[in-house]
Amino acid sequence: MMKNLFLILLVFSIFVSCSENSIEHELDDDSKIKLYFNYTEQYERNYSVKIYNSNDSIIEEGTSIIKYLDKRLINSKEYFAFTNKLNFNNSHEYFNVMHRFDENYLKLFVDTTDSYKLIPDSLSETLVLNFVPELNLLKFPIQLGESWQTFSLDVVIGTFSINIVRFDASYVSNESIQVSGYNSPIECMKIKYHIIITLFENEDFFTPKIKEYDAYIWFGEKVGIVKSEGNKFFMNSINGKYIDLSDTLYTESLTLQ
Repeated sequence: MMKNLFLILLVFSIFVSCSENSIEHELDDDSKIKLYFNYTEQYERNYSVKIYNSNDSIIEEGTSIIKYLDKRLINSKEYFAFTNKLNFNNSHEYFNVMHRFDENYLKLFVDTTDSYKLIPDSLSETLVLNFVPELNLLKFPIQLGESWQTFSLDVVIGTFSINIVRFDASYVSNESIQVSGYNSPIECMKIKYHIIITLFENEDFFTPKIKEYDAYIWFGEKVGIVKSEGNKFFMNSINGKYIDLSDTLYTESLTLQ
Protein backbone atom coordinates (compact mmCIF):
# COMPACT_ATOMS: atom_id res chain seq x y z
CA MET A 1 0.00 0.00 0.00
CA MET A 2 2.80 2.43 1.01
CA LYS A 3 4.70 1.46 -2.13
CA ASN A 4 1.69 2.31 -4.34
CA LEU A 5 1.17 5.61 -2.51
CA PHE A 6 4.84 6.48 -3.06
CA LEU A 7 4.53 5.76 -6.80
CA ILE A 8 1.40 7.93 -7.05
CA LEU A 9 3.13 10.82 -5.28
CA LEU A 10 6.21 10.40 -7.48
CA VAL A 11 4.17 10.51 -10.70
CA PHE A 12 2.22 13.52 -9.42
CA SER A 13 5.41 15.40 -8.52
CA ILE A 14 6.85 14.73 -12.00
CA PHE A 15 3.62 15.97 -13.63
CA VAL A 16 3.63 19.16 -11.57
CA SER A 17 7.31 19.73 -12.33
CA CYS A 18 6.73 19.30 -16.09
CA SER A 19 3.72 21.62 -15.97
CA GLU A 20 5.74 24.31 -14.20
CA ASN A 21 8.58 23.97 -16.71
CA SER A 22 6.08 24.27 -19.57
CA ILE A 23 4.61 27.45 -18.09
CA GLU A 24 8.07 28.92 -17.57
CA HIS A 25 8.95 28.05 -21.17
CA GLU A 26 5.86 29.86 -22.45
CA LEU A 27 6.72 32.90 -20.36
CA ASP A 28 10.26 32.77 -21.71
CA ASP A 29 8.91 32.79 -25.28
CA ASP A 30 6.63 35.73 -24.52
CA SER A 31 9.33 37.75 -22.82
CA LYS A 32 11.96 36.90 -25.44
CA ILE A 33 10.10 38.61 -28.27
CA LYS A 34 9.94 41.72 -26.09
CA LEU A 35 13.71 41.59 -25.65
CA TYR A 36 13.99 42.47 -29.31
CA PHE A 37 11.70 45.47 -28.86
CA ASN A 38 12.14 46.83 -25.33
CA TYR A 39 10.15 50.04 -25.75
CA THR A 40 10.72 52.90 -23.31
CA GLU A 41 10.25 56.66 -23.46
CA GLN A 42 13.95 56.92 -24.35
CA TYR A 43 13.64 54.57 -27.35
CA GLU A 44 15.29 56.08 -30.43
CA ARG A 45 16.92 54.49 -33.47
CA ASN A 46 18.78 56.21 -36.31
CA TYR A 47 19.14 54.53 -39.70
CA SER A 48 20.89 55.36 -42.95
CA VAL A 49 18.53 54.95 -45.91
CA LYS A 50 19.31 54.16 -49.55
CA ILE A 51 16.82 53.81 -52.40
CA TYR A 52 17.77 51.92 -55.57
CA ASN A 53 16.22 51.79 -59.04
CA SER A 54 15.69 48.63 -61.10
CA ASN A 55 19.35 48.77 -62.21
CA ASP A 56 20.53 48.69 -58.56
CA SER A 57 21.81 52.26 -58.83
CA ILE A 58 21.35 54.53 -55.81
CA ILE A 59 18.87 57.30 -56.62
CA GLU A 60 18.36 58.71 -53.11
CA GLU A 61 20.19 58.66 -49.80
CA GLY A 62 18.94 59.93 -46.46
CA THR A 63 18.21 59.05 -42.85
CA SER A 64 15.36 57.68 -40.79
CA ILE A 65 14.94 58.66 -37.12
CA ILE A 66 12.44 56.57 -35.17
CA LYS A 67 11.36 57.81 -31.72
CA TYR A 68 8.88 56.46 -29.21
CA LEU A 69 5.77 58.62 -28.80
CA ASP A 70 3.15 56.98 -26.58
CA LYS A 71 0.58 54.19 -26.40
CA ARG A 72 -2.56 54.39 -28.54
CA LEU A 73 -5.79 52.45 -28.93
CA ILE A 74 -6.81 51.39 -32.43
CA ASN A 75 -9.84 49.11 -32.81
CA SER A 76 -9.69 48.46 -29.04
CA LYS A 77 -6.08 47.26 -29.29
CA GLU A 78 -3.18 49.01 -27.59
CA TYR A 79 -0.17 49.88 -29.75
CA PHE A 80 3.24 51.36 -29.09
CA ALA A 81 3.36 54.45 -31.32
CA PHE A 82 6.51 55.90 -32.88
CA THR A 83 7.30 58.74 -35.22
CA ASN A 84 9.45 58.02 -38.27
CA LYS A 85 11.20 61.15 -39.55
CA LEU A 86 12.53 60.57 -43.07
CA ASN A 87 15.15 63.02 -44.28
CA PHE A 88 16.03 63.32 -47.97
CA ASN A 89 17.79 66.30 -49.61
CA ASN A 90 17.04 68.64 -46.68
CA SER A 91 13.33 67.83 -46.81
CA HIS A 92 11.44 65.96 -44.08
CA GLU A 93 8.48 63.62 -44.00
CA TYR A 94 6.84 62.22 -40.87
CA PHE A 95 5.02 58.90 -40.55
CA ASN A 96 3.61 56.96 -37.62
CA VAL A 97 4.77 53.40 -36.95
CA MET A 98 2.72 51.30 -34.51
CA HIS A 99 3.59 47.92 -32.96
CA ARG A 100 1.83 45.66 -30.50
CA PHE A 101 2.43 42.22 -29.00
CA ASP A 102 0.05 39.29 -28.70
CA GLU A 103 0.75 35.77 -27.44
CA ASN A 104 3.07 34.83 -30.31
CA TYR A 105 3.66 37.77 -32.63
CA LEU A 106 5.08 41.22 -32.90
CA LYS A 107 2.34 42.91 -34.94
CA LEU A 108 2.70 46.04 -37.03
CA PHE A 109 -0.25 48.25 -37.97
CA VAL A 110 -0.41 48.83 -41.74
CA ASP A 111 -1.68 51.97 -43.46
CA THR A 112 -4.03 50.56 -46.12
CA THR A 113 -5.52 53.95 -47.10
CA ASP A 114 -4.59 53.53 -50.77
CA SER A 115 -5.19 49.79 -51.02
CA TYR A 116 -8.08 50.31 -53.48
CA LYS A 117 -5.50 51.40 -56.05
CA LEU A 118 -4.73 47.70 -56.40
CA ILE A 119 -8.00 47.13 -58.28
CA PRO A 120 -9.41 48.78 -61.45
CA ASP A 121 -11.36 52.03 -60.85
CA SER A 122 -14.38 50.68 -62.72
CA LEU A 123 -14.73 47.87 -60.16
CA SER A 124 -13.94 49.79 -56.98
CA GLU A 125 -17.63 50.29 -56.12
CA THR A 126 -18.59 46.64 -56.59
CA LEU A 127 -15.67 45.00 -54.81
CA VAL A 128 -14.93 44.67 -51.12
CA LEU A 129 -11.42 44.34 -49.70
CA ASN A 130 -11.04 41.81 -46.90
CA PHE A 131 -7.94 42.04 -44.67
CA VAL A 132 -6.63 42.61 -41.16
CA PRO A 133 -4.52 45.82 -41.14
CA GLU A 134 -1.57 44.22 -39.37
CA LEU A 135 1.65 42.42 -40.29
CA ASN A 136 2.83 39.46 -38.20
CA LEU A 137 6.36 40.77 -38.33
CA LEU A 138 8.07 38.36 -35.93
CA LYS A 139 6.97 35.31 -33.95
CA PHE A 140 8.03 33.31 -30.91
CA PRO A 141 8.71 30.56 -30.24
CA ILE A 142 10.59 30.30 -33.52
CA GLN A 143 13.02 27.83 -35.03
CA LEU A 144 15.43 28.17 -37.93
CA GLY A 145 13.60 27.33 -41.17
CA GLU A 146 10.14 28.04 -39.75
CA SER A 147 7.59 29.94 -41.88
CA TRP A 148 4.37 31.84 -41.18
CA GLN A 149 1.89 34.09 -42.97
CA THR A 150 2.56 37.78 -42.40
CA PHE A 151 -0.25 39.53 -44.26
CA SER A 152 -3.10 38.76 -46.65
CA LEU A 153 -5.47 41.00 -48.61
CA ASP A 154 -8.40 39.56 -50.57
CA VAL A 155 -10.91 40.99 -53.04
CA VAL A 156 -14.47 39.80 -52.39
CA ILE A 157 -17.11 39.75 -55.14
CA GLY A 158 -20.32 38.40 -53.66
CA THR A 159 -19.36 34.95 -52.39
CA PHE A 160 -16.22 34.80 -54.54
CA SER A 161 -12.84 35.73 -53.00
CA ILE A 162 -9.46 36.34 -54.69
CA ASN A 163 -6.17 36.95 -52.92
CA ILE A 164 -4.34 39.95 -54.39
CA VAL A 165 -1.59 40.59 -51.81
CA ARG A 166 0.20 38.08 -49.61
CA PHE A 167 3.33 38.33 -47.46
CA ASP A 168 4.94 35.14 -46.15
CA ALA A 169 7.85 35.12 -43.70
CA SER A 170 10.58 32.56 -42.97
CA TYR A 171 13.50 32.43 -40.55
CA VAL A 172 16.37 31.81 -42.97
CA SER A 173 19.62 32.25 -41.01
CA ASN A 174 21.59 33.81 -38.17
CA GLU A 175 24.07 36.53 -39.09
CA SER A 176 26.47 38.90 -37.33
CA ILE A 177 26.26 42.54 -38.41
CA GLN A 178 28.82 45.16 -37.47
CA VAL A 179 27.20 48.53 -36.78
CA SER A 180 28.98 51.82 -36.19
CA GLY A 181 28.67 52.81 -32.55
CA TYR A 182 28.73 49.20 -31.32
CA ASN A 183 31.95 47.64 -30.04
CA SER A 184 31.15 44.17 -31.32
CA PRO A 185 28.96 42.66 -34.07
CA ILE A 186 25.26 42.25 -33.32
CA GLU A 187 23.96 38.70 -33.53
CA CYS A 188 20.79 38.78 -35.64
CA MET A 189 17.96 36.58 -36.83
CA LYS A 190 17.52 37.07 -40.57
CA ILE A 191 13.86 36.91 -41.62
CA LYS A 192 12.87 36.72 -45.28
CA TYR A 193 9.53 38.15 -46.46
CA HIS A 194 8.17 36.91 -49.77
CA ILE A 195 5.64 39.24 -51.42
CA ILE A 196 3.08 38.02 -53.96
CA ILE A 197 0.90 40.59 -55.75
CA THR A 198 -1.88 39.57 -58.14
CA LEU A 199 -3.00 42.27 -60.58
CA PHE A 200 -6.09 42.30 -62.77
CA GLU A 201 -5.89 44.64 -65.73
CA ASN A 202 -8.83 45.74 -67.89
CA GLU A 203 -11.25 43.88 -65.57
CA ASP A 204 -9.81 40.57 -66.74
CA PHE A 205 -10.09 38.12 -63.83
CA PHE A 206 -9.08 35.10 -65.92
CA THR A 207 -5.53 36.15 -66.84
CA PRO A 208 -4.09 37.83 -63.74
CA LYS A 209 -0.53 39.11 -63.64
CA ILE A 210 1.40 37.76 -60.67
CA LYS A 211 4.45 39.64 -59.41
CA GLU A 212 6.77 38.37 -56.70
CA TYR A 213 9.34 40.24 -54.62
CA ASP A 214 11.52 39.69 -51.55
CA ALA A 215 12.59 41.68 -48.53
CA TYR A 216 14.66 40.93 -45.42
CA ILE A 217 14.85 42.14 -41.83
CA TRP A 218 17.69 41.44 -39.40
CA PHE A 219 16.46 41.42 -35.78
CA GLY A 220 19.00 41.87 -32.98
CA GLU A 221 18.27 41.04 -29.35
CA LYS A 222 17.93 44.19 -27.17
CA VAL A 223 18.32 46.26 -30.33
CA GLY A 224 15.29 45.55 -32.53
CA ILE A 225 15.63 46.05 -36.27
CA VAL A 226 19.33 46.27 -37.10
CA LYS A 227 18.92 46.25 -40.87
CA SER A 228 16.17 45.89 -43.46
CA GLU A 229 16.24 45.79 -47.24
CA GLY A 230 14.06 44.76 -50.14
CA ASN A 231 11.21 45.79 -52.38
CA LYS A 232 9.92 49.25 -51.45
CA PHE A 233 6.30 48.09 -51.56
CA PHE A 234 7.02 46.00 -48.46
CA MET A 235 9.45 48.50 -46.93
CA ASN A 236 6.76 51.19 -46.99
CA SER A 237 4.48 49.00 -44.89
CA ILE A 238 7.04 48.57 -42.09
CA ASN A 239 8.09 52.23 -42.12
CA GLY A 240 4.59 53.66 -41.61
CA LYS A 241 4.01 54.68 -45.22
CA TYR A 242 1.03 53.84 -47.41
CA ILE A 243 0.70 51.08 -50.00
CA ASP A 244 1.78 52.23 -53.47
CA LEU A 245 2.20 49.86 -56.42
CA SER A 246 4.59 52.23 -58.19
CA ASP A 247 7.10 51.52 -55.41
CA THR A 248 7.48 47.91 -56.58
CA LEU A 249 9.94 49.37 -59.12
CA TYR A 250 12.39 50.27 -56.35
CA THR A 251 14.29 48.65 -53.51
CA GLU A 252 15.23 50.25 -50.22
CA SER A 253 17.72 49.52 -47.45
CA LEU A 254 17.91 50.79 -43.86
CA THR A 255 20.96 50.19 -41.66
CA LEU A 256 21.28 51.09 -37.99
CA GLN A 257 23.77 53.87 -37.26
